[in-house]
Amino acid sequence: MKYKELLVNRLFDKNEIRKLVLWYVFNFGSLRTIQLLDRFKTLGFKNATQFGLSLGILDFKVPKAKFLLFKNSYRDLNKNKHIFLQGKLTTLQFSERTIDLWNKTNNALQVEVLKNFRQTDLLNPLYIMILSGARGNVTQIKQLVGMRGLMSDSKGGILSTPIQSNLKEGLTIKEYFISCYGARKGLVDTALKTANSGSLTRKLIFVSQALIIKQANCFSRNSLVVFTKILDKRHYNKFIKTLIGRILLKDIIFSGIIIASKGQDICRYLIKKLYSVEKLFIRSPLTCQLINGICQLCYGWNLSTGKLVQLGETIGITSSQSIGEPGTQLTMRTFHTGGVFSEENSRIILAPFSGVVWYDLSFGGKKVQTNYNEKIFLTLVDKLIILYTRTMKAKVLVPKSSVIFVKPNANVFIKQVLVELLDFRIIKKSSFNLDEVRTNISGFVYFRDFKGIKKNTKRKIIWVIKYKLMSYKNFYAIVTFRKVFQILFLKNFLFSSRVFATIVTKKEIFCFFTLSSFLSQKLKALNIISLNYVFKRRFFNVVVKANVNRYFLLDVFDTRKILFFLGVKARDFLRVGTFLKGRKGSFLNRKFRFFGQIIEKTSTTCSFRESNPHLSLEMSKLQVENNEIVKKNSILFNNLYQKKKNIDIVQGLPKIEELFEARRTRDGLVFDNNFHRKLTSYYNFYQQKYTYVVSVRKAFERIQLLLLKKIQGVYESQGVNISDKHFEVIIKQMTCKIMIKEQGSSLFLPGDIIDLNKVERINNVLTIKIVYEPILVGITQGALSNQSFLSQASFQNTTKILTKSAICGKVDWLTGLKENVILSNLIPAGTGLF
Repeated sequence: MKYKELLVNRLFDKNEIRKLVLWYVFNFGSLRTIQLLDRFKTLGFKNATQFGLSLGILDFKVPKAKFLLFKNSYRDLNKNKHIFLQGKLTTLQFSERTIDLWNKTNNALQVEVLKNFRQTDLLNPLYIMILSGARGNVTQIKQLVGMRGLMSDSKGGILSTPIQSNLKEGLTIKEYFISCYGARKGLVDTALKTANSGSLTRKLIFVSQALIIKQANCFSRNSLVVFTKILDKRHYNKFIKTLIGRILLKDIIFSGIIIASKGQDICRYLIKKLYSVEKLFIRSPLTCQLINGICQLCYGWNLSTGKLVQLGETIGITSSQSIGEPGTQLTMRTFHTGGVFSEENSRIILAPFSGVVWYDLSFGGKKVQTNYNEKIFLTLVDKLIILYTRTMKAKVLVPKSSVIFVKPNANVFIKQVLVELLDFRIIKKSSFNLDEVRTNISGFVYFRDFKGIKKNTKRKIIWVIKYKLMSYKNFYAIVTFRKVFQILFLKNFLFSSRVFATIVTKKEIFCFFTLSSFLSQKLKALNIISLNYVFKRRFFNVVVKANVNRYFLLDVFDTRKILFFLGVKARDFLRVGTFLKGRKGSFLNRKFRFFGQIIEKTSTTCSFRESNPHLSLEMSKLQVENNEIVKKNSILFNNLYQKKKNIDIVQGLPKIEELFEARRTRDGLVFDNNFHRKLTSYYNFYQQKYTYVVSVRKAFERIQLLLLKKIQGVYESQGVNISDKHFEVIIKQMTCKIMIKEQGSSLFLPGDIIDLNKVERINNVLTIKIVYEPILVGITQGALSNQSFLSQASFQNTTKILTKSAICGKVDWLTGLKENVILSNLIPAGTGLF
């Protein structure tokens, strides 16, 4: 087809225009592309005056499905709360489950907002702005007419209470207060954290400012190996991004035919022929042999022009700015979003109408359990789900590796989440924390299979039996009898005789202790007047006076609940002393929601004391003993848990800085897997097979690829695309130094740090070779170990560096940019210099 007749029948939004311009550049060159863009500009200006786009309050349309989604969410939330009160979930599991629930609701509402615009008003000004990419994004439109959603606090944690209102409806006082977290965080980040990003850029520029394209070819024999195995579209895009603009080190031969020759650059047309080749050897800035600067062929294309980089190009500055700029840009982005928590959601399928679900459980999947003890069905093959009523029927084909939340023959409601399509590439950022589980009532601790204050080896429910805990200045008393607790209190303290057995005088209190509780009490501060055996040596009768504050367990009618046997199943299994949970299996009365310990049972009624169950996980550290009296807000046990965080580049910047600085310590402690230790272990491993010269090169190669992967991973997690080439330029400066162990016949001293390429050239002419080992240099140390003392002095510690340089009689050959700028010389760079 001729290009004059080319017709593209599709909507041209921002991304489509970008693709068209890119295609035009590759096919027609930059001059004709400029003319095309000029015509686009004229067309846009002309139509903008005629279109008359404006926003009115009626353009902000709230979808009707919002009410249904919220109704389902509240139903699930109440269900989760009941499971939590039964002691089947920990506090944090309940919180995580709530966050997941609201996150799914939020994402479903976002889909409904766009669907509502599509179905009711295609020419809505707000919808046109968002869809074309001219202004705003889907998250902002969701906040305007959907719900603001989950908010992240100032520490990056997620608040479990979402903002259910949107900006059109207006926020309640509570919601406004919650939203202030994000707004305040955005302002603080804008004011303070931008400096960190600027500081990183400055360090990167100082370490790489002397890197200029000095020669056409360094004749390096070293290369990077790229394997061409492509698994999916993501690998394909990464493959293209890595190879475009690189230079081949070796000929590529396939089936006896030379596809591409040594020294050829890889363009978009050549790359299609390379899929069939198993591995490619390409040149890289990491493998360049020049002592100062990088050669043309090792660098490859200038990514801004799509042509081979010119001599004199300041590629060090370009790389530093390319890496530093997204940090500044994304620091500011926190302010724009206002701390709204957003997660890369996996896709969900909602029920189109209320009805009954059916699918076959017998094949094509297996039953699994989530982190929240929820039973789900994981599909291993494509599976058909049928939703039906008396009048309607719908079929949904669920792809493999999906999760079905509902059981077969279960009733579902409209807009209820049926299926979640898992994406195994999603990495949820999280951090390990130690959570203190506290009791919200005062009372008595009870749990079975108790083995002291040790780490818990299996899941266990810890009950706190509710009592009113009272403190008295001089005396305390407690009577224990078959887990039914009563108190002996002071004279004139009037309670029902059913609750309290004895009234005592003001001066002395008579207490009954069991043998176990008596031994566990600290009676050193007490003056024991008499000790008598009562009740066949099972109980002690002790008359005591206390000198310190003690606590009373006060059994009052507030802590007792009476349950009437209205249609009770399995009445005979209720025993005094056992714990009771409100569940359908025991009682037909659905309104029963209390949990506790049965203390009294008649033929018609059952009295029980209110209790709170708490679920402890495996390896939980218990902080209380069995049968211990606890106050309100006392710590029961500690749980180690993994909590999701909303990580933005502000928290990612310290990570990037840690990698570029090659730090040994984190929070003042040396961590095991730091890059210095890895480099040493790689070097020692290769020394068993090769000479120290080859071992140094191979160890550096391993650590370079590891650094590249780690740094690129931080940026990719934020959706920032930076070419590997820019990172390689900086990593080259970090991995180009060695430390001399034996000086040989040279004038260097052991401990001197010099360039690897320089040492290799010196060794070629020496009779007794220099022995050396690899070291890793952070960007700050790299900037301070620069050849130019003027460049060092302009970076840090000016007085110290100038004094030391004067004493040593150093000479600056003015090879870099910084030293020439200081002395007002012409800069030794630029495309017309060489």
